[in-house]
Amino acid sequence: MNGVVRGAGGNDIVIEAGARVRGRDDSGGPPRGFTPRTQDFLENIQRNLLQVGLLAAAASALLAFVLSRRLARPILAVSAAAAGLARGDLSVRAPVLSGERELAELAGNFNEMAANLQRLENERRQAVADIAHELRTPLAIMQARLDALEDGVYTLSPEQVALLSQQTQQLTRLVDDLRTLTLAEAGRLRLQPGALDLAALSAGVVRDLTDRAGARGVTLQLNAPHPAPLHADAGRVRQIAVNLLENALQHACSRVQISVETSGAQAWLHVDDDGPGIPEPSREAVFTRFTRLDSSRTRGTGGSGLGLAIVQELAHAHGGEARAERGPLGGARFTVRLPLSG
Repeated sequence: MNGVVRGAGGNDIVIEAGARVRGRDDSGGPPRGFTPRTQDFLENIQRNLLQVGLLAAAASALLAFVLSRRLARPILAVSAAAAGLARGDLSVRAPVLSGERELAELAGNFNEMAANLQRLENERRQAVADIAHELRTPLAIMQARLDALEDGVYTLSPEQVALLSQQTQQLTRLVDDLRTLTLAEAGRLRLQPGALDLAALSAGVVRDLTDRAGARGVTLQLNAPHPAPLHADAGRVRQIAVNLLENALQHACSRVQISVETSGAQAWLHVDDDGPGIPEPSREAVFTRFTRLDSSRTRGTGGSGLGLAIVQELAHAHGGEARAERGPLGGARFTVRLPLSG
């Protein structure tokens, strides 16, 4: 916006936007009527503008510094925690500071990751200790027996050979179970699916284990009135049924029942026993490797603690699942769900 000011000699002075002052007959020299007072006014404006600009720049720099420190503090804390985690300290945690929601979520996610890593490391160490314990028992028996044979305490006889063979079979089965479980958990277990009938397969397992059940004074019952066609690995499904029945025989008082049902597109394999059952808080834990509800059990009385873990992993490999609950016989019921063939 332009303004006109009457100068000292009668000439008009035009003040244009941008503080540019000129006379109407501007000839390139100093504007006519440009007084020292006007010059001081303009310099004062420029000085004030400069001061305001400097103050604004200083305030902006201070605000930027404060905001950067506020944003950098939680990031530096997470970075320091990550450095500690990289050094192997799995107990390190990042502080969750109040402030930006995204940064708080970052710290929370890091702490969750660190907690999972610590849990997995603890499980790995426990697994190594359990494996060492399971291997030590049959190896110790074999070593003691061989030492006794070497010292002449026992003579080499079919009975001694049978005992050594039994311990070797236990070692072989333990190694096979560990390999199966490791491959299944890693998703690398090779299946050979084909057509099979779960009801017929269960009948064969019951027939094979009847003598073992009779030796324990347990009666096996089968309830599979209708076929249950599956497209699955027959050997692995049989392993599921055998592991469940052997587990039931360990805890049953006098009766074990295996049932096969179909519902919709699913087949259900139930194994019930009349034993003491499983406490509700432990029903998920029984599918964890080397888990025994009775800590006093050994391989000779309670198995290696791998059977149910293998059942769960094999069920998952076939697109199903396994669960434990209270059964109709008063003891435990283990149920495996498998998809029917299309």
